[in-house]
Amino acid sequence: MEVRTYHESMNKHLKIITHGKKGWKDTEWIAETDDKYLEQITDYSEKAEHDDAPDSYASIVRELNAGLKVLQQGGAGFAVRQ
Repeated sequence: MEVRTYHESMNKHLKIITHGKKGWKDTEWIAETDDKYLEQITDYSEKAEHDDAPDSYASIVRELNAGLKVLQQGGAGFAVRQ
């Protein structure tokens, strides 16, 4: 498996509202997805105290839209298909 690192330069809020919302309808959440993880995503606002879940989700969606195949299991417990 190839591992690549990157430096985030996009504004976090902009990334979440742009990529997170765009990918929502195409994401199939597995049954084991952590309720708190989903809650952070669905309750996200620019002033949210916790924004790690929507940030990581938006990053995965962005990578998929760039043509990369990504599957994450465990932890947050979500899988995405392309």
